Amino acid sequence: MSYLIYTDTTGVKKIKLQKEDRISIGRSKANDLAFPGHGKISRKHTLIYYYPQKDSFVVADAGSTNGTLMNGNKVASPIILSDGDEIIVGDIRIRYSETDNIENVSKKIVDSFRTFSAEHLSEIETTKTVERLDEDKLGGPLQSYSYKLNLMQGTVIKNFSILRKLGMDDSASVYLARAEGEEKAVALKIFDKDMSDNIVGQEDFLSSFKKASSFQHISFVRYIDCGIHKGHPYYAMSYMPNVSLKIRIFKTAPLTELDAIDMISVIGTGLSYAFNQHGIIHCNLKPSNILFNSSDEIEISDYGFSEWASRHISGGVSAASPWYISPEQILGENISWHSDIYSLGIIFFQMLTGVLPFHSMEEEEILSMHIEEPFPMPNERNPNIKIHDETTEFIMRMTAKDPGKRFLSWSEFLNASQKLYEKLENYEIIEPFIPKKSAALLSSHTLTRSRIQKQKLK
Repeated sequence: MSYLIYTDTTGVKKIKLQKEDRISIGRSKANDLAFPGHGKISRKHTLIYYYPQKDSFVVADAGSTNGTLMNGNKVASPIILSDGDEIIVGDIRIRYSETDNIENVSKKIVDSFRTFSAEHLSEIETTKTVERLDEDKLGGPLQSYSYKLNLMQGTVIKNFSILRKLGMDDSASVYLARAEGEEKAVALKIFDKDMSDNIVGQEDFLSSFKKASSFQHISFVRYIDCGIHKGHPYYAMSYMPNVSLKIRIFKTAPLTELDAIDMISVIGTGLSYAFNQHGIIHCNLKPSNILFNSSDEIEISDYGFSEWASRHISGGVSAASPWYISPEQILGENISWHSDIYSLGIIFFQMLTGVLPFHSMEEEEILSMHIEEPFPMPNERNPNIKIHDETTEFIMRMTAKDPGKRFLSWSEFLNASQKLYEKLENYEIIEPFIPKKSAALLSSHTLTRSRIQKQKLK
């Protein structure tokens, strides 16, 4: 027999599963297992049902906002459950058990039980999922923060009036602002470093902005104006009201292969145009720089300033995020558009798995991993996903250590991504499967049950 065991405010609860059951779990009282009042649980969050083809029970996410986790990783497609698997639905932990004696299982749940919150999830999951931004909310390698320039509401910079702060990273802050006489708000990014005594740095900044703002493309955020405010370089750009890809990955990854390929194709089209038509390489591509406009279309931000930032902000080394930086950037070698392919490959990996390929609390260790560690297979980082071999091969080519072994041109990359998309469209839907880490466990339990049955026959 199979059971679902969980703990609520009244103690340990047990539900016996039948093959005809299709258990829905959610906040709404209409669910078979309802948790009303739990804000982190969607109205209909998770499904558990019997899969006769494999004579097993399966867990699947029901399109929830925060996702369903199994054994610490998000569930992307239906997963065959094995004895001892832990399912996390919002702030509720549920244990799947195939034994009648649940005392030990119950004790484990009680011992390990704690209220699971977004903050806890940030500490556990996003140290390997997203880059460090917005104070210390999302975890990641510890970085030393320089002096942060804080602008108060109503501060006027040129003709822009500050409305509120939107966020910050380790070198700049972004504010919502409005130009005098304009209805539309803009995003104003101002750098923390005071360059009052660095005239060359100021001139290089203005020159970089002029080049980056010289073209318009649907895949790039529009740059509006720039200047120097009390020694601090700043620029204004179109305000994107929707969340960035960073937040989408945090909330909804793993994404489907087709959705992820579609996104990297759009991003690649924009990067191809910037490089081939204007000679611009992004060099700091990351999910927080990939924004969505009011029509939910992708627009890339923070392009055109990598060389300036390296020279005048980060002391001559690359200013790229350690999670997405290419090996050649770390080693200080000649940078080409291949570096953007590498960064995009890591973003692609992250969209498909929900986690980053390399993670550590030490920045130097992450940089070393990019150079020395073999790039992991997607299901090594999240066993709850199943990705086609063609997609894995595509990721491995994007993230090759040697730039020459990546795609030969943006055109080749875009053609290959289109062919991959079309090929995957023709594949059948992936059936429920046993995660890599659970396969051996399930095998051992199957063997145990078999021995018990033989003993009974004797």
